[in-house]
Amino acid sequence: PAALPFHHEQPTPSDHPTQEAPKSTTTPNKSPEHPGDLELSPALLSAFQEDLAARKIRLRFFSGPWSSLADVLFPPPSSDDADGDGDERRREYDVVLSSETVYSLSTLPSLVDILHVCCTASASASAQHQHQHQHQHQHQQRAQGEVAQASPPQKTDTLCLVAAKVLYFGVGGGVHSFINAVQSSRKASGGYAHVVRELNVGVGRAVLQTGWSSTSSA
Repeated sequence: PAALPFHHEQPTPSDHPTQEAPKSTTTPNKSPEHPGDLELSPALLSAFQEDLAARKIRLRFFSGPWSSLADVLFPPPSSDDADGDGDERRREYDVVLSSETVYSLSTLPSLVDILHVCCTASASASAQHQHQHQHQHQHQQRAQGEVAQASPPQKTDTLCLVAAKVLYFGVGGGVHSFINAVQSSRKASGGYAHVVRELNVGVGRAVLQTGWSSTSSA
């Protein structure tokens, strides 16, 4: 047949020795969508600490009840900071993250209180800094003979995310209990919490975005 010569010209597996593909020496990228383990090797920890130092990031760790955390995070102004500006700067939080902290019904009120303080203190500090910046800008305009114009206020909100199981069996806490605690808190009024991500595989989990209106009391 016409295809016979072409067939005979094709190499057989024995014509060439088998060669194994080179093995990769790097760890394949794992998707954050799938659970897995991260090995905290000495090299990784050292690189992490060096990166923190290079970016001027400082970590602080605290232990104890939620009710005592506010006194640590928001100490009264010191004598070296009479104007309070430095203390207010320490009160700014762009992001607040909390995970596996809503399992106990008895500690929910204290947890809601500290989340409320972190969010509303940041809003207060941002408003004060914005006012100071606007005042300095108007003063410069007057010095240059220009007509000082007030800039429209810009609202900066703290992103507060809480990750939790839908229900913690045996202890009573869970997503719905936390939402009720936020919405019904008398001390931290004006609160809201809604689900932004939900996982229904296995034990139900959810991520909630939590916040307070600007009219709520700190």
